[in-house]
Amino acid sequence: MGAANREQLRAVVALYVTVSVGVVRRRQYCSEEVVSALVHSLKTALTSDCVDLKAASYMILCQLCVTVTLNTTVVNRLVSRLGKVSFAAACYAYNVE
Repeated sequence: MGAANREQLRAVVALYVTVSVGVVRRRQYCSEEVVSALVHSLKTALTSDCVDLKAASYMILCQLCVTVTLNTTVVNRLVSRLGKVSFAAACYAYNVE
């Protein structure tokens, strides 16, 4: 992936996290349908190969957990996804040893 594509992807991910966290923080806009859509996208994002998308999903998930009361089943599914997340790619992408 070229540098220009990476920058575009980072911009899209930044927009995604900004809008998502903003909606969750404003409880009056955070309906059950919105939470359902966010949880569905988080399940996909947490297993993505894109390190920036994983980081964004953690930020959204944290805000969601602080703002909204989640069903136990939903929490269990998200935690099981978190258990499958590999940080080796993140360390490689950012040259961390």
